[in-house]
Amino acid sequence: MARKAGQTPPAGLRTLPLFALSGSLVMLLGGASSLLPTAGGLALVALLAAHRRGHPEAEPETGVTTEVAAVVTSRLGMLAVAADVVPRTQTWLALVAGAVVVVALLLSV
Repeated sequence: MARKAGQTPPAGLRTLPLFALSGSLVMLLGGASSLLPTAGGLALVALLAAHRRGHPEAEPETGVTTEVAAVVTSRLGMLAVAADVVPRTQTWLALVAGAVVVVALLLSV
């Protein structure tokens, strides 16, 4: 998907789904072990901290909404495939989908 000159997509339009996908993959690859999901979460926090530190002058007044949204989105991706945590039922998937909608609504404000 190429961007036209002067156009910027809304913040997180491409990045947040990638965080959800990475959370899902980490959970699927980790299986019943909590080691890989924990390491994935720590790697995500390290990545976000390094990115934030690398761009301190960008907008000094910005909050941490994008960073928090990235962590929440990653965790929702994990929950969507976490059959060993809670049996995967229609209710469980509806709960995760509802949380995704709430996060999307909060980010659109």
